[in-house]
This record gives sequence, C-alpha cells and structure tokens, in this order.
Amino acid sequence: MKIRVFKAAGLKPVGWCLMAFLLVVLLSANSSAASRGAAGTTLTANVTADANYVREYSWEIDKSVTPDTWNISRGDSATSEYTINVNRTGYTDRAWIEGNVTVCNGGEVATENLTVLLELRDGLPPPNDLIGTYTLDLSSNPVLDPGEVGVYPYRIDLTPEQVHAGGTYKVTANVKITNHSGHLGTPFGPSPSATTILPGTLTPLYECINVDDTNGGSWMFSDSGSVKYNVTFTENGTYVNTATIMETGQSANATVTVVIQASPVAPLTIGYWKTHAGFNGNNDDVVTELLGTGIWLGTPGGEDSILVTTAEQAFRILQFNGAASNGINKLYAQLLAAKLNILNGAYASDEVLDMISDADEFLATHDASSWTSITKPEKQEVLSWMSMLDKYNNGML
Repeated sequence: MKIRVFKAAGLKPVGWCLMAFLLVVLLSANSSAASRGAAGTTLTANVTADANYVREYSWEIDKSVTPDTWNISRGDSATSEYTINVNRTGYTDRAWIEGNVTVCNGGEVATENLTVLLELRDGLPPPNDLIGTYTLDLSSNPVLDPGEVGVYPYRIDLTPEQVHAGGTYKVTANVKITNHSGHLGTPFGPSPSATTILPGTLTPLYECINVDDTNGGSWMFSDSGSVKYNVTFTENGTYVNTATIMETGQSANATVTVVIQASPVAPLTIGYWKTHAGFNGNNDDVVTELLGTGIWLGTPGGEDSILVTTAEQAFRILQFNGAASNGINKLYAQLLAAKLNILNGAYASDEVLDMISDADEFLATHDASSWTSITKPEKQEVLSWMSMLDKYNNGML
C-alpha cells in the first residue's frame, strides 16, 4: 500500500513529515488489530456423564417434651421426658444424569457469547433418538479469558417415560462462541460426547436414617418408630433441644423452661442466732429446737471436733468464745451459724456445702489452741472459709 503525503501550503517540512509518520503508525495499528480480530480464538471441550437410578424414601420427624415448664425451689431438680417420633411416609423413584462440561480457551482473546447446549439421546445407534435438549447455566463464569478453563456442572432429571433401566444414554455438549477462529460472527465450537448406562436396579436412598440429638443421643431407624429419654434440670433457664435426621437435614425442636423460685427461708447472721438462743431479752429460743441431737463443728467423732448440744454452748461459740482475735473461733461461729441456717430451711449451694466440708475436715484435727501454731497459709485458708461463710450467712452467696 502506497501512502502519499501532500504538502499543505505554508507548512514547513518538519510539520508535514511528522504528520506522515503519525498516519503510518495509525494505519499500522489498525491493520494489526484487524489481523488479531480475524484470528479470533479456539476452544477445546470435554463432557462427563454419570447415570443414577434411586428409590428415595421420605421421612418426617417430630419431637415433644413433657413437662415443658418447671417451677422449682433452689437446690431441687426436675426431670422431663423427651419423645422423638419419625415416620417413613413413602418413596419416590428418581433417575438423572449428571456430570461436568469442561471448556478451555486456547486462544489469545476472551470468548464472546459462550453457550453450551446439551443434547440427550437414548444411546448409540440404533436408534439414538433425541430425548431432549438443555441449555447449560454458565452464569458462574460466562466469559473465559485467554488460557482459562471453565468447569460447568449439569444435572438432567429423567421423566418416567425417559427411564430405561440398564439402557445406554449419550450426552453431547454443543459448545459455541461467536469469535471462534475461522468462524467470526457465527456460533461455532466443539461438540464432545459421553455415554453412560443407567443401573438396571434401583439403589435405595435414605432407606435407613440416623437421628442425632443435641442432648447427646443418637439412634438409627429403618422404619417408622419413636424413642424416649429423660433429662434432669437443676438450673434456671430456657433449654432448646433439637433432633436432626442426619441424611436429610430435617429437624424438630422441643423446649423446656425452668424457673428457680427464691428460697422461702433466707440465711440469718450470727447476730440473729446469738440473740435467739434464750439469753437476750424477750427473744424466743429458736436454737435449741434446731440443735436436735447436736451439731458437729468438725467431722463427727473427729479428734478435735466439737459437738454443740445446748443453746448455751451455741451462744458462747457465736460470741467467738470471748477471743475474737482467734481465727478458728471466728470460723466456729460462722460455721455454726451456717449449719443452723441450713437446718432452718435456707438454701445452700454446692459451693457453700463444699466449704463447710473443707472446714469440718480441718476442725477435726485443729481446735482454737492451734491458731498460734498453724502456718500462715493455713491461717489464710481458715480466714477465707470464715469470710465466705459470713457472706452466706448474710445472704450474699
């Protein structure tokens, strides 16, 4: 191609030379772009096919609990019974063909207007009848860049009329683009095929199921049935529990609401007990009745344990036996008050009962005279028990 450059009137040589150069570059670029467009791109493709023939069983699940509401006193417990019912409602026979269409862009430009049309035939000739056509959803990756591979899954559900147990089926994937090399502007591309054989017998699906429960149980069912179990509650709260068919994801819930009622009897301080032991004005003696056959401070029969049997003895202990500087005397007083509170009907948590047990074990081998000889850590432990029992006796624990 010849390019003529005409000199404009009054234009200096440098100016028209520059114009000529730019024109040559522009024409060269357009020619290169046209060449690339004419080349387009190329595709390779592959399709897989796998036939399935199943009898899918249907299930229902229900869960209930009784009682589902409890109002209990602190320290008490309540037991509810859960029931899980499963019902196998029937079955449906299903057949389908599934697989992947894999497309590779082997060219240097992105694909344009990529489509895949699946053709399903009833086998290799004869008769190789066309059963149906299906447009593959490519929305997950509609454009393949140069060198990119796209994998597109498909599933074709067969109607009862299309099912031929033991028969051969052929899937053809017609892959087309409008910028295929040598076919620009016209849909063109490869058409790979794959064959598969539908099983001759039905495979059972969900014939048996496993039910898992968030309360920890697990059961297998091969037919309709039920299972029962119990759960004991001791804490306030709303308990939502779920049973799930693991194969299908179906689930059912049951809820238990537990309300802990406040204790009708509150703990009382050592000040109350020592003024109600019969030695303070007109206050009634309420200690003697609670003492019964005696209250042990220390384990029963321990070498240094004290058995409190009279209101007078209790009164002296509650006054720290006149030696408030002695930590063991303080522990005696708070421990006795705590045990009187419990005998009077006040609630004591496991934490409080554990502290009482620890204090009793210590006092079985240590009396008030031991205070000056025990180690510093032992003194700290004694004062810790005393302090925590003081909180309990003041209704703070």
